[in-house]
Amino acid sequence: MRGLVLRLAGLSAGAEGAMRLIGFFDTLVEQRLGLDGVLGMAARVAECPVGLAGPGATGLTARPDGRTRPGGPPAGAAVRELRDGQYAWLARAGAPQPFDTLLLERLALACDAVLSRRGGEAVPLDPALLETVISSTAPLPERARALRLLGFAPSVPLTLLAVDGGRGPQGLAPVLDRLAPASVSRSRTAALGSVHAVAVTGPLPERLLAPAGFRIGVGPEVTASEAPRSWEGAVRALRFAGTSRSDVGLAPVVEEPAIYHSSLGAFEVLARELSGPAIAGIGDLAVLDALAAEPGSGTELLTTLEVLVQADSLRAAARTLHLHHNSVAVRVARAEAALGYGLGETVGRFRLALALALRRLRDNPA
Repeated sequence: MRGLVLRLAGLSAGAEGAMRLIGFFDTLVEQRLGLDGVLGMAARVAECPVGLAGPGATGLTARPDGRTRPGGPPAGAAVRELRDGQYAWLARAGAPQPFDTLLLERLALACDAVLSRRGGEAVPLDPALLETVISSTAPLPERARALRLLGFAPSVPLTLLAVDGGRGPQGLAPVLDRLAPASVSRSRTAALGSVHAVAVTGPLPERLLAPAGFRIGVGPEVTASEAPRSWEGAVRALRFAGTSRSDVGLAPVVEEPAIYHSSLGAFEVLARELSGPAIAGIGDLAVLDALAAEPGSGTELLTTLEVLVQADSLRAAARTLHLHHNSVAVRVARAEAALGYGLGETVGRFRLALALALRRLRDNPA
């Protein structure tokens, strides 16, 4: 691809140059790059800023070095309409170049093809590309090639998210909606078995809540060439993540936070070393399973215990659960009777927190 860009940079007016340019944009479409990938490559060829703007689209500007950022066109930019008020644009300082009109036309068609695949959001990719990028066993040249096809430079900061959920008609849209617009515009997604991989180059929220029906693990930020390390961290974090629910009767939606790899600390060794079978048979987990299976109130009781171990006090847990503190106290007392130890002291809460963590690891083997 880089060789093609260099050849295009020396285009001369004529049919051969026009065909090269048309073939270049056809290749971008065939390789299913996202909007930022298409715009970045087009800007490198044009050697001037290009972008996409208008209602219903994420305004993106690509600079001649191929980097993209949110933003619209400067005054006087040449534009080409797509649909629904959206348009591609090209802003060249000085006199227009011979192929500017053709380049803008082909850019508009390429952007239209991307938008038609998924309404302007992150474009689903061939899973093999992202799978190669995050594979620790893939040869470095293959990973570098996959990164280029995804539109990532090897040195760009990259964070991998492991997302369980998104198999309904909306896909990953509820998760992507909670990321910063700049992160979404530069994200890549792919379904890898039962889990989705989401590669993000933009900033992430300090605290990300999972929408109902989702679990999220967030890997460490690395350079794109080190993507396997971020993916491994995201998968380990995912094992500790709970599924957000909307049917527990405590609040309209009980949203679980995404688990960041950076927050695991010493708990990471549990995810790295303990498989589901290795955790089976622990007495505290059997008690928690029995409490969770109680008809009508088991799910609510387990949610109460999970909130309790993270809260400063029983009253703080009650506020989080939208319950009176006496109601929470009754549930805690029932749990204490079953567990055989108190939850008012540090040792009891730590034992409960460890049991809840192990239960998640057992139930989330991947």
